[in-house]
Amino acid sequence: MSKFYINVLVTIASILSSGESQPVCEACHSLLTVKHILVDCTRYSAALQRYFGVDTLKDVFENVASRNVIAYVKDINFYNRI
Repeated sequence: MSKFYINVLVTIASILSSGESQPVCEACHSLLTVKHILVDCTRYSAALQRYFGVDTLKDVFENVASRNVIAYVKDINFYNRI
């Protein structure tokens, strides 16, 4: 796993954990977590399948190339929040 990839994931986690309350997904009103963004969100299901094609966070970390995670985060416009 590349250093940049790890930095992206850590940054996403820190954005989500900052503030007084847990952010909520605008699309499905679930708690906004790294797992939700990278695996569960129905809003991004087409992009998730296009970039990852896996069903668990463990599979993302073990089987998805870092360039795909970064491309996905950019595609869903979350990269700009990092």
